[in-house]
Amino acid sequence: MSTQNHHHVELKIEGGELHRGFTCTAPEDASCRRRPKDHEQRESWSRDEATETGFPCWAVDWVNAVGIEDAIIGYPDQVLARVPVTISYEEGVSIEPITPDLSGAELAEITRFGIHEEDQEEKR
Repeated sequence: MSTQNHHHVELKIEGGELHRGFTCTAPEDASCRRRPKDHEQRESWSRDEATETGFPCWAVDWVNAVGIEDAIIGYPDQVLARVPVTISYEEGVSIEPITPDLSGAELAEITRFGIHEEDQEEKR
């Protein structure tokens, strides 16, 4: 069984605002995307049951059901990540994330999150 984590709290700038979200990058056959054949008839199932693949991630469904704000549990002052930024002033304060040069694999991964290659090129 893989120990790789496919579930992430996501922060992105969209329309000039910072947005929080939750994403799953697991492949279609991951345990979070499997359901038993009669899944619509039951609320739970065991790992030992025969399952089918390709369903939406149950973790994303759970978080979306309650909202990201209510799903995040932790210490009130916990820093999850730090993003380097540049700050400038021209008719107002402007904060712009500094994006690193990304490898092909890294670029493919962020493209899955909706960040497009042309957006990265504009910032270089």
